[in-house]
Amino acid sequence: MRNTAMKRILMIFFMCFAQALSSYAQTTENDFERGMAKLNLKDYSGAVVDLTKAIELNPKDEKAYYYRGMAKGNIEEDFRGSIEDLTKAIKLNPMYKEAYYYRGIAKSFLKDYKGAIKDLTKVIELNPMYEDAYYERGIAKYKLKDNKGAIKDLTKAIELNPKYEDAYYYRGMAKGNINDPRGSIEDYTKVIELNPKNAGTYSIRGMMYLLIYNTESACLDFSKADELGDTDAYENIEKYCN
Repeated sequence: MRNTAMKRILMIFFMCFAQALSSYAQTTENDFERGMAKLNLKDYSGAVVDLTKAIELNPKDEKAYYYRGMAKGNIEEDFRGSIEDLTKAIKLNPMYKEAYYYRGIAKSFLKDYKGAIKDLTKVIELNPMYEDAYYERGIAKYKLKDNKGAIKDLTKAIELNPKYEDAYYYRGMAKGNINDPRGSIEDYTKVIELNPKNAGTYSIRGMMYLLIYNTESACLDFSKADELGDTDAYENIEKYCN
C-alpha cells in the first residue's frame, strides 16, 4: 500500500516537473520567436529585449546570442556589443560560421582589419564556397593596403559568383593601386555591364583611361557620368576634355 502511494507521489512529481520544463521551454521559445519577429521588422531595440529574456532563461542558446549580436550591430552601430554576443555564440558552438562571419564584419567596422581577416579565414575553413567571406576578407586586406592579397580574395569571390558587382569594383580599385590601369579598366567595365547606371564607376574608369593616355574614352566616360548625375564629372570634363 505504501509502495503504491509512493509510486503515485513520484509519478505526480515527475508529471509536474515535466510540465514545468515544458512551460520553461515554451517561454524561452516564445521570447526567442518574438525577438526574431522584431528583428525581421527592424525593431532592433525590441529584439534585444526579447532575446535577452530568452538568454536569461537559457544561457546556452547560441542562436539567441547570435541574433542579439546582429540586433546590437544595428542599434547606433553597437559593434562592440555585437562582438561580445557573437563571441559568446562561438564559445557555445565553435563551428558557428555565421557568427564568425558577422563578427568579422563588426571588427571591420571598428577598423580591426587583422581581427576581421582572422574570423573570415575561419569562415572559409568551415565553408570554402562562402563567396561573401572571400569578398569581406578581400576588403579587409584592401584596407590594410595588401592589394595583391585583396585581388586574390576578390578574384575567388568572382569565381564563385561571376555577377558579384562590388567584388569587380574593389578589385578594380586594388589593381589601380598596383599600377595596373588596364586591369582596372577591365573590372570597371564589368561593373558597368552589371549596373549601367553606376555613375561613379564611369568617372573612375575615365581616370584610368587618362593613365593610359586614352583621352577620348576618358571624356566619353566623364560625359556619361555627368549625364547620370555624378557631381564631380563636370569638373573632370572642364579639366581634361576642353
